[in-house]
Amino acid sequence: MNEEDDQEQSDDVSGSDNDVDSDVDSTEEKKEDEDNEDSDEEAEPETRKPKQSSDVKEGKTLFIRNLSFDSSEESLYDLFEQFGEIEYCKLLEDRRTGHSKGMAFVKFKTVESAEKCLAEAGKDGSG
Repeated sequence: MNEEDDQEQSDDVSGSDNDVDSDVDSTEEKKEDEDNEDSDEEAEPETRKPKQSSDVKEGKTLFIRNLSFDSSEESLYDLFEQFGEIEYCKLLEDRRTGHSKGMAFVKFKTVESAEKCLAEAGKDGSG
């Protein structure tokens, strides 16, 4: 019986070692996961720009394309002001050349102004 008791005790000890090891492993894995989450959160602010309100949801911003390549932001302001007050106008330019891409964003101060502009554009396109 003495040998059997020793055998059971050694089995119990080795079994408890495995349990401890698995607890340590899972704790280390959790810590690594937390570290990865922390590093992701730290990396995001560096690559992200400050959040701005979504112009799309507001319904005040229009994307204009097929513009003349010699268009300027001033000429777009003049053209679109007839529909209402403009908050901003941004002409898209090629980064390498600095030349116009023939596209722009125009943000109106009110949704009504943007809708008025779209309604007028729809008249020209459907006729």
